[in-house]
Amino acid sequence: MGSKRKKIIIVVGSTGGHLFPGVALGEELLQRVSDLSLLFTGEKKLASQKVWKERNLSFEPIPIFKRPGLGRSMLGWPVRVFLAFKSAFSLLRRESPDLVIGTGSYATLPLLLAARCKKIPTLLHEQNVFPGLTTRFLVRFGIPVGLTFKESKEYLPRGMYRVTGMPVRKEFFEIREKKYEEFLLSPAKKSLLVFGGSQGASFINRLLLNTVMRLDPKKWQIIHLTGTSDFEEVSLFYRDAGIQSLVLPFYFDIYLLFAIADMAVCRAGAGTLTELSACSLPAVLIPFQYAGGHQILNAKAVSFPGRFTVLPENQATPSSLYEAMMRLEREKEQNSFSSSSPIADIHGNCALYAISLLRKR
Repeated sequence: MGSKRKKIIIVVGSTGGHLFPGVALGEELLQRVSDLSLLFTGEKKLASQKVWKERNLSFEPIPIFKRPGLGRSMLGWPVRVFLAFKSAFSLLRRESPDLVIGTGSYATLPLLLAARCKKIPTLLHEQNVFPGLTTRFLVRFGIPVGLTFKESKEYLPRGMYRVTGMPVRKEFFEIREKKYEEFLLSPAKKSLLVFGGSQGASFINRLLLNTVMRLDPKKWQIIHLTGTSDFEEVSLFYRDAGIQSLVLPFYFDIYLLFAIADMAVCRAGAGTLTELSACSLPAVLIPFQYAGGHQILNAKAVSFPGRFTVLPENQATPSSLYEAMMRLEREKEQNSFSSSSPIADIHGNCALYAISLLRKR
C-alpha cells in the first residue's frame, strides 16, 4: 500500500441495518490495511452509541437531510440540503480521505456526491434486494456498489457492481459459549428468540403474546427483545403467565442471545438475515410489509427449508405462526443449515473491494 498512511471515511445510517455493517467493514479494513486512519460519520444522534468507545473508533457527526414531507417541513428543506453539502465538502477538505464509503441511508448522499465531485474514490454498500433510493440515485454518478444479494442487479441500471455479501461483526462467526446462567435461562429447554430489529416491532410482540401459550413451558423458554414502547407490557405478560423468559428492550451484544437460541421469530431486514445466517440460526420471518416491501424481497431470496420460512404479515395469526414454527422445527432436522450463506460476508469481500479502489488512488 506504500508508506503514506491511508485514510478512509465511512458514512453510516441511524438504524442497525446501516450502522453495524459499516462498523464490521471498518474493523475488517483495519485488520487488512496497515497504518490505516478510519473515521466514521453520520447524523448527530449516533454520537451517543457506545460502539465507538467500546471499539476505540472515531466518529464525527454531520448534518443530513431527508426527503421533505408536505407542509412546513418543505420550507426549511433547501437550507438543510445546503448545510449538508457545505459540511460534506468541509469535512473532505479537512480530512483529505483516500476513499469514502457509504452504507446507504440519506446521510450517505451528500458526502459521496461531494467526494465524487472532488474525484475521491467512493464505494457504496447496498443491504437489501431492492436497492434504496440513495443507491438508485448515486449509481447514476458512476459510484461502485457492493451488493448483499445478487438479485439486486435486476433493479439497477448498468454500472460497477460486485456481489460482496453483507459485512458482519466477527462476534457472530466466533460464538462458542452459551451463557445460560448469565441470562437466568435453562440449558434443558429450547430457546425461542423474538425480536423486531433495533427498534422492536409491536406487531410481532402482540402476535407472540397470543401464540406463546401454545408452546409447552416445560420444553420452551422465550428470549424477547421488545423495543422500548412495549417492554413493560411484555414483561408483565410473561411474569403473570409464569413462563421462563428473558425480556429486554434491546441488547447490543445480540450474538450472545443467538448462541443460546434454537429458533427465532423476527423481521427480514438484510442485517438480521445475515446475522442469522452467520450463526446458522433458523427463523420464521415475518417481513415488514410496508417501506416499499423490500423485506418481502429479502425474505424470498433466502427462504429455504430448515433455514428460513416466510410468514407474510397479512397471514400471520397465532395459529399460522405456531404451525410455521413446528414445520421449521421438523425441517431443520432434515436439512443442514450452513453458515456459508452467500449473503454473509465471511471472507471480507466488501473490504477487499474497498481496498482495490483504495489502491487506484
